Amino acid sequence: MFPFRPGASPQPDRSAAPTLQPLPGARYFFRLDDTVTCPDPASFSQPDGVHGPSQLIDHMAFSWQDQAWTGIPLDNQIIYELHTGAFSDSHDFDGVRKRLDYLSDLGINAIELMPLAQFPGSRNWGYDGVYPFAIQDSYGGIPGSSGSSMPLMPGALPSSSTWSTIISVPKGITCPSTRPISPTNTRPPGAMPSMSMTWVR
Repeated sequence: MFPFRPGASPQPDRSAAPTLQPLPGARYFFRLDDTVTCPDPASFSQPDGVHGPSQLIDHMAFSWQDQAWTGIPLDNQIIYELHTGAFSDSHDFDGVRKRLDYLSDLGINAIELMPLAQFPGSRNWGYDGVYPFAIQDSYGGIPGSSGSSMPLMPGALPSSSTWSTIISVPKGITCPSTRPISPTNTRPPGAMPSMSMTWVR
């Protein structure tokens, strides 16, 4: 989250460090060459969509409960692939949780979630995600994926759970919706842009 100086060793420029100590939930943009403002391309949360500010996430806040969970042997798994946005009337993780009993009645013990990476809009197959580390905001984002009633993320299942969760992760496919490229870029090849951060209140 610090700018790099062109031609310098790959060490962050600490002199440009923000003086603020933002808390989880703070939203921010990157500014490149004082001309292009864009979200963080490695963002973990985009609560206002792909063009909105990125959001800081506290990765230590969730209490994992998988220490004693050993998984389900592959030859015992009965997998149901589902689309989080189409599987329920609410089109989100809460809707999936509410229908787990239905899947259990069918004999299902493993669900495979179609891609969850943040994509443009609120309806999509998920195969052209923009932010590979951010979970789709209309599905509930990170808070929705790790809800206390029945977490869906791998490793977040209670140790007594008989469920397994698989997530489809397409590789090498991204949507160019928010690539921070300036059409008037005049930097020489290999030169790093000047980068700063803008906090959003």
